Amino acid sequence: MNDFSLDRPHMIRCQCWAARWCRSGAAAVALLLLSRQTAPAAEDRMSVRKTVPAAACDHRYGATATWSQGTDTAQKNSFWWAEACAFRSNLAVTVFDIPFRQGSRYVPIPEREAAARTGRLSFQVYVASDSWFDPVKKRVSRIPDYYATAWTQAGVNAGFQVEVGAAKRARFPNHGKQLYECSAGRFGYDTDKENAAKTDVLRGLLEVQTEWVREHFGHPASAGGYRNGQTGAAHGIRPFLLGVRNSSVTGGCSYGNSSMGSGTLGTEQRETLTHCQAVSLPLTTRAGDLERPQGDVLEHCAELLQGAITTHGWYRDFNHWHTSPRFELDLGEYYTAQRAAMGTHHVVTLDFGEALQHKFLRDMASVAARETALGVELTVTYADPYGTLPLSVFHIPLSVTVDLRQTRLATKEIAVDGCPVRKTGPGQAVVDVPFRGREEVITVLLKAVSGADHYLDLSLPSVLSVQRFGPELEVRTDKPVQLVLFAAPKGTGLRKVRVPVRSHRFSATHRLPVDADSDHDFYVGAITATGQSILHGPLASPIP
Repeated sequence: MNDFSLDRPHMIRCQCWAARWCRSGAAAVALLLLSRQTAPAAEDRMSVRKTVPAAACDHRYGATATWSQGTDTAQKNSFWWAEACAFRSNLAVTVFDIPFRQGSRYVPIPEREAAARTGRLSFQVYVASDSWFDPVKKRVSRIPDYYATAWTQAGVNAGFQVEVGAAKRARFPNHGKQLYECSAGRFGYDTDKENAAKTDVLRGLLEVQTEWVREHFGHPASAGGYRNGQTGAAHGIRPFLLGVRNSSVTGGCSYGNSSMGSGTLGTEQRETLTHCQAVSLPLTTRAGDLERPQGDVLEHCAELLQGAITTHGWYRDFNHWHTSPRFELDLGEYYTAQRAAMGTHHVVTLDFGEALQHKFLRDMASVAARETALGVELTVTYADPYGTLPLSVFHIPLSVTVDLRQTRLATKEIAVDGCPVRKTGPGQAVVDVPFRGREEVITVLLKAVSGADHYLDLSLPSVLSVQRFGPELEVRTDKPVQLVLFAAPKGTGLRKVRVPVRSHRFSATHRLPVDADSDHDFYVGAITATGQSILHGPLASPIP
């Protein structure tokens, strides 16, 4: 007999009492009250029964490390070559670009826009350290006498306290203290006393440059690079950008503090990588500027990248594409060697701005998860810990890792409405939680679903077939992609490629117009919606 059993006399008396109570009508009221109390109580017991381990990922998609590489000019002699090499090695690369004084050597802006839309290259701000927002003409122009080696009347007319004919060094004065002292406090910024000048000639410049990126390349600018390596504008950067790379090289790969209990990420003197520090961000390498044999450079850079992987850091390189090879390093060989150094490690390659975005999203986020009757409720609270982040420049989500192994979803396929999900193992997932440009709390629900074809796909695409149909080339792939057709004079490899046609439609079948009888080698670049790319070719000649 268990604790709740009754002997027969007691059972009969209870049954009689229950019958009279039900006939009295009191039962209906009691049952209603009981339903109001017990149903929520059961749900509450379920909802608080288990806290689920969850944290903001240290790297986007839950990767082990992050890699970025950039240049500072979009010139015809290297732009499409770099793009083709990046397609081949599946690397995201950045152009720090500028809207001023573009000549015939430069890629036309519509072609830059088309490349940005394809997504292998992206564009950020090349902070024009040699320019200002002219306080008289109310437009951007070069700082008077900036590149001169002697002062002229233009410098005097601008308000600089100088004498015509007096010697000066080139690339002077720069924003910040140099302009402040040169103009007796009229322009610039006194970094020692943190005093702003009477007239702000920097803000208007940054407004023009950041707006130009947004207008032409489809997203707000979030990062930059300093022209001439001059960082005097750093004091005015934070309202506009998350960070700006300078020209110094440390070999470090700092990526701030881990959100997953791994201490600091990467190695560098600036371990925390705050917003204030990121406005003058050093590089890991400037591979193209190393005056050493190519083999030595490739080995050196591979070792630093492997160090970044080991310490879960952010490897960042800069290379002047238009002068490559300046010494002995070939850009394509560098990309190939870097991809080889990544090996089987999951290293996410990101635009400089996106790498900074994910870092600062991680800093903003407080993450919690709990199991409920409906699934697992994931809550991210976004709050700017610095009080200075320009929240409107973010356009990527935060990757959040969730451990479901001790929940009822452990063996289920899962989905989140409106959020991409990457399955990383049995009962483990990374959820991309949106950030909507403001401090707020966002809660999403992980729930069981049927089928597994909805997960985020980070695998490479494959070209299944290429056939010629009259004046068109039909390309079939194993998954939806955008396509780029590269063409180079026969036998010249990728160095002289141009792009006769692009397809910005995600599809597994494309038909591209092409003059297949021309004396060229053709290559097909394919890139998925998650930025995974290949380069297929050169195609057989003649194309069947």
